[in-house]
Amino acid sequence: MYRNIRTYISLGKEKTDPIYIRSGVKQGDPMSPLLFNLALDPLLCKLETEGKGFHQGRFQITAMAFADDLVLVSDSWEGMCDNIKILETFCQLTGLRTQGEKCHGFYIKPTKDSYVINDCSPWKICGSALNMIDPGSSEKYLGTSIDPWTGFADPGLTEKLDDWLQQIGDAPLKPLQKVDILRTYTIPRLIYLADHTEVHLGLLESLDQQVRKVVKEWLHLPPSTCDAILYSRYRDGGLGITKLAALIPSIQARRLHRLAQSSDETLVEFLKEEHLELLYEKLWIRAGGDKESIPVIWDPIPSSQSGAGGYGGLSVWEAAAPQVSYPRPCNWRKLEFKKWTHLVAQGHGIENFEDDDISNAWIRQFGGIPQRKLITALQLRANVYPTREFLARGRQEALVRSCRHCGADYETVAHIVGNCPITQEARIKRHNAICEILSQEAKKEGWTVFHEPHLRDENNELFKPDLIMVKGLKAYVVDVTVRYEHNISSLRAAAAEKAKKYQRLHSQVKDLTNA
Repeated sequence: MYRNIRTYISLGKEKTDPIYIRSGVKQGDPMSPLLFNLALDPLLCKLETEGKGFHQGRFQITAMAFADDLVLVSDSWEGMCDNIKILETFCQLTGLRTQGEKCHGFYIKPTKDSYVINDCSPWKICGSALNMIDPGSSEKYLGTSIDPWTGFADPGLTEKLDDWLQQIGDAPLKPLQKVDILRTYTIPRLIYLADHTEVHLGLLESLDQQVRKVVKEWLHLPPSTCDAILYSRYRDGGLGITKLAALIPSIQARRLHRLAQSSDETLVEFLKEEHLELLYEKLWIRAGGDKESIPVIWDPIPSSQSGAGGYGGLSVWEAAAPQVSYPRPCNWRKLEFKKWTHLVAQGHGIENFEDDDISNAWIRQFGGIPQRKLITALQLRANVYPTREFLARGRQEALVRSCRHCGADYETVAHIVGNCPITQEARIKRHNAICEILSQEAKKEGWTVFHEPHLRDENNELFKPDLIMVKGLKAYVVDVTVRYEHNISSLRAAAAEKAKKYQRLHSQVKDLTNA
């Protein structure tokens, strides 16, 4: 199966000669993980039965493995020598080999009131001495750096994020393109390290603050802009950026819950002795979960079986694995949106955009829209457009809040887009543009469209609805109105107002359209 394995490198229309793979993991080959597990399983079994492991209470751990990344542990220097001999024998019998120069280790010996590190001769594997890791030094394992004195070495997340934000900021990209790269590539690179290196909550909050500051600068949003517009879902009108201080504790809590439900009895007993539930409760609350609804992680969780009637005629090997859903502390994005809706000024009317893919599509699918318009739209969405009302918001000194054109008491966004006489011509153009779009789309679908027909009711009062669309026996009166979303019922009230206005023209519309 692996004989004469080869690959190529393609660049444009050109391709290299075949490159034969003679050693190493066949990256991307779905068989590789299975073959590694099959190959190493006898070694792990031998180490568990005959090795000299590390004892914790009544439990012994000799080895930890992730594919071909193997960790051997022992209580003593001599015990580790025995474990290494088992490994060497296994390699001789199977034809596998280790690379001593790539192997690292450390030996911690407790004293009366402290520890001594590496006060021993280096271990050897197949004649090659291991590299001993000194205190203050570290070696990478599964993406994290291990220090024998501190455990996980400082991953340098602040410096990494500073550097990445600087590079993105200096790139010749438009503001929302920078945000897209940050959200899609940069923050996910932080998640693994932040999750697995025991980063404290204060650092996570500091990283979030770095992100918020830079994103608001890119998008020309004032520092006082609410954070919820960054963290809320796209479909709720936000930018969908990840909040590390909320996500990381949630990930950790759910992982602990999965460990507590493990089928490995030794692992579960060990975790119970370590009182894992106390750490879980701490993470649950830190992630925003309700203290009164903390699950008991040792209680079994029912699994959902896909397909009616068990496996649906499939064998145990063919059927999909049962799905287990572990409880989340909270939906932190929903909480952020809820906080947004409770803000008096910046949350004004924002509940209208909840769970609305159509109204919020421009935030994600912004191709073809000028960036200056996108930035203005974001300022309007958060109600931080620099009107006189906004510039005077929260200030103690007496600042002018009245409209600079018509003298209305407050120069607000709602006033500018809906009431100010200076913008009346723009409002008419906006209204006519919407009518034209509706008319063109209706005609494409085979509707006949009447533009501003003159209709009189029974009292001889004149009405001019914008459009009447007719197809077959159906006719719709369409009268366009653009309203500011003051509250959740603003648009519904506007629709009811229009329906009430034109319901008296039922017979007149029927006579006009024969519908």
